[in-house]
Order: sequence, then C-alpha cells, then structure tokens
Amino acid sequence: MDQSLGTRLMMWRKKSREWVAIGRLSPLLTRPPCRIVAVGERIFVIGKGLSTVVFDITLTGCVRVI
Repeated sequence: MDQSLGTRLMMWRKKSREWVAIGRLSPLLTRPPCRIVAVGERIFVIGKGLSTVVFDITLTGCVRVI
C-alpha cells in the first residue's frame, strides 16, 4: 500500500520483480494513515477513525465499505 499520493493498493510481480499498482482508493473511503490486515480470504484497509474497506479476493473485483 502506497500512501504518498492518496491510498494505492500495490501487488508484487515475481516475474518482473517490481511493484504494480492495482487500484486507488477514494479519499472518501479511507483517510491516511492506513494499515492493512489480511484475514482468511479478505484484505482489510483500516484508515484514520477506523474507516475500513474490505477486499474479498474470492469475489474478484468486489469491494465492500464498512
């Protein structure tokens, strides 16, 4: 996760050995500084004031805001 220009979710590509941006979160969803936690098949991005976004990796492209 890169927070230098907003909150961007990054993925490591083994083949090319580089970080690639997956997407950018709206500043209305989470407020930096953010922490990232993985539980089971879900990724939680927790921002200031406990604003939280959940990525469910079993449902590709599905994002829920809590």
